[in-house]
Amino acid sequence: MAQNGETLSNPMKQETRTDLPSFPMDFEPGFFERIRGCSFLRLDSESLVIEPHRRAVDINFARITNWKQKRGRLAIDCDDGNSFFLKLPGQPERFVVLWQKLLDEFKDFRDKSCLLSELENQERFNVLNECFKYSALPYVRAVSVLLRIAELEQLSDIHFEPLVDQVKITLRKSGKITFA
Repeated sequence: MAQNGETLSNPMKQETRTDLPSFPMDFEPGFFERIRGCSFLRLDSESLVIEPHRRAVDINFARITNWKQKRGRLAIDCDDGNSFFLKLPGQPERFVVLWQKLLDEFKDFRDKSCLLSELENQERFNVLNECFKYSALPYVRAVSVLLRIAELEQLSDIHFEPLVDQVKITLRKSGKITFA
């Protein structure tokens, strides 16, 4: 936090993201895939929903302890001892690449969020900027980090000023204004 009129300037770069997939993403088996035993899958930003015969099972990424993919099949182990074995519909490679990316982002965000209280102020804002690189929920995660920073720093006000290619954030703590 800046002291005695000193300002810290670190505007968040806002690039137009055209690479973001739309969530939730459905993987629906065709007629022959259903005969082979493939289930309807919905991949969301923080969970996988399996709908065998339309009885939905929602697996939050936080519950997953291990997973393996082999020959179009996915085996998932959860922290409660449950295991799920799925035949993947369509192009399994496409699903697995996206699945791995979302799991990695979820774990990265969870780990960094837990460490915010141990980081210095500039490092906290680096975590905030990194949120915009995520494929799923970049803005939700960034606001979550920003609110956590506000709590840790005991900020009274947060102001957003949209600029051409970035957002300027102004913070107030104990009547002193600084820029993030």
